Amino acid sequence: MASRDRRRAARDPGPRGRDLAAASLRGFRAALDELGFTEIQTPKLVSSATESGATVFGVDYFGRPAYLAQSPQFYKQTMVGVFERVYETGPVFRAEPHDTARHLAEYTSLDAELGFIRDHRDVLAVLRHALAGMAAAVRDQAGAAAELLGIEIPEYRRRSRSSVSARRSSSLARRRTSPTSRPRTACRRTAGSRSTSSAGPGG
Repeated sequence: MASRDRRRAARDPGPRGRDLAAASLRGFRAALDELGFTEIQTPKLVSSATESGATVFGVDYFGRPAYLAQSPQFYKQTMVGVFERVYETGPVFRAEPHDTARHLAEYTSLDAELGFIRDHRDVLAVLRHALAGMAAAVRDQAGAAAELLGIEIPEYRRRSRSSVSARRSSSLARRRTSPTSRPRTACRRTAGSRSTSSAGPGG
């Protein structure tokens, strides 16, 4: 009976799948909030295609052409200059046909951008902290849904916020002692790419 329930749930996760998604989003937000990130909301109607090499969804914006955004990258990089560390959870759109149950025409993207990094280890520390927070939230808040779907949640040893923040302090100290240094930014996201925009809807 239990195996039959798991097979049925795997075909149609329904509310249980939404439990997992909601918990993982809460974990992502909480983990980045702990590290001093600011959540932002970027436009989803833009006046130009947000990346090259992919098909876009075109819409009629009161008589002018507009597109559904494929990535918040342009806005994230802009807002790093304001808040230094930003993230967004929101939909992105790609007009790419898929003959599968799991497609990328519309999905929820988890994006983060941070400035003034020392090296790739700064990015990896933030990424690990976010993944650990998501796994912990799913385990604590949606454990029953994960068990029903037969999902094994990976174990992450949570590092303290201070150990992750220590690298940030080191990077900021280096920036202060080197007045000619320029900010380096890095981003981590589930999917997406560099985007551009001009004046108009979302611009």
